[in-house]
Amino acid sequence: MSEKAIETKPIKGYVFIKDLEEGTSFITEGGLEGTLISNNEGSALCYFTKHASNDEDVRKYWLKNTKRIAPQTNVKQKGS
Repeated sequence: MSEKAIETKPIKGYVFIKDLEEGTSFITEGGLEGTLISNNEGSALCYFTKHASNDEDVRKYWLKNTKRIAPQTNVKQKGS
């Protein structure tokens, strides 16, 4: 018996971060803004510059740091 791989697609109006070119600015569906630094099969390395949260601890964690996120994270390319 053969198994078919489940094909995932981004949410309408979004793309997966893995499909962006390095250096592209983006916004996640949660309002996190950043730039894609590098991408590989397992993660996307990003630098984040803006977060919609008013929670200071959340902002300290995400902002002005590089973080690795899942390559299938839904994002909108800034300016599109």
